[in-house]
Amino acid sequence: MTRVILATFFLAFTSNAISQDLSITVTNTFVDGQTASAAEVNQNFTDLATKVNAIANPYTITLVSFTLISFSAIPLFFFAGRRFSQDRQVLL
Repeated sequence: MTRVILATFFLAFTSNAISQDLSITVTNTFVDGQTASAAEVNQNFTDLATKVNAIANPYTITLVSFTLISFSAIPLFFFAGRRFSQDRQVLL
């Protein structure tokens, strides 16, 4: 059962990342020693901003999922501690 749950979360996280086209190309490329004009640099930043803004909520599902998982940590640690105490009494 644990393997199924882990596989489900793994697929949910990776499918969101894989579905996004994260390749970014810019209009102008520069080489060492070349003087860059402000217009060329601004065009590259515009290309970058356009691509970043085109990504539709890249982290929303991941953040919500990890938040839900983290909420389960406290009760799980509590039950693990109770189980440890019971097992310790049986062994001693």
